[in-house]
Amino acid sequence: MASYHWILHGSHSDKTLLRNDLACALTREIGNDASRTVFAELSFKEGGNHSYRGVYVLMEKIKRGAWMDKNIHTLR
Repeated sequence: MASYHWILHGSHSDKTLLRNDLACALTREIGNDASRTVFAELSFKEGGNHSYRGVYVLMEKIKRGAWMDKNIHTLR
């Protein structure tokens, strides 16, 4: 069974929110592994009011595995 972990990434330095999405898309396009990304609008319902929190990038979190721990020195 696959296990997926996702994070809401709110990049305050990138006001366009395109850098991470574009970098991941281009990385996947050339055949390498990269996080899947989706734009998401976040709002909360507080009492009877909706509180809009903005647009975020929902990104798949990449887990570092045993292979990476053993071979990290070869990547530097």
